Amino acid sequence: MALIVSFVSQKGGVGKSTLARALAVLLTQSGYKVRIADLDPQQETSMLWAQQRQLAKIEPAIDVRGYRQAADAIADSEDVDILLLDGPARATKDTQLIAAKSHVVVQPSSGSKDDLNPAAALFKILERNQIPNSRLVVALSRTSADSEEREGRAYFEAQGYRVLAGDIRTRRSYNAAMNEGGSILETVYDSLNDRSNVLLDDLVGVIANQIEQAEAAQETKS
Repeated sequence: MALIVSFVSQKGGVGKSTLARALAVLLTQSGYKVRIADLDPQQETSMLWAQQRQLAKIEPAIDVRGYRQAADAIADSEDVDILLLDGPARATKDTQLIAAKSHVVVQPSSGSKDDLNPAAALFKILERNQIPNSRLVVALSRTSADSEEREGRAYFEAQGYRVLAGDIRTRRSYNAAMNEGGSILETVYDSLNDRSNVLLDDLVGVIANQIEQAEAAQETKS
């Protein structure tokens, strides 16, 4: 069974696809067989990105497939190590299923109250529906300054949510890389790639911990 990492939010434009694509690149480079399931058939953000990446012949190639429902993507994941669910640009009825089936649930948010409040509200809904707090993590994204990162981090930590190290700033070079099929780890600037790596490495650590727990549980059963 694939380990499932999902990217969800109450609204679009907060960085779900940005993070899912970068994580897929990092994990694939580390030797895992990874698939991104694009669950937004209207926008197909990750699907279109994968097509551009293929045209640009950027390695490693990333397996991205489109699905209308999370259940279909999960049922089709027996051949991969890690399945990344790139959720739609809003919370839907499927969001609860996505979270329930995920080992890690990532919610990107900027430091703006327009993003902070809906993000916290969604996590609270998931918790009320029996999603363990330990699976929920925040990724600060589309931030503009150190002060915005600090304020966003303090906001979520005060409510008991884990916030990944670092943040993803709003930078033209990130957009330029993604427009060409690259990721925020593959810009022309090492300093920007290193900045992205801080957050992505912390997320990989969270995933690695979940893999260890899953393996320990499997050994106990056997």
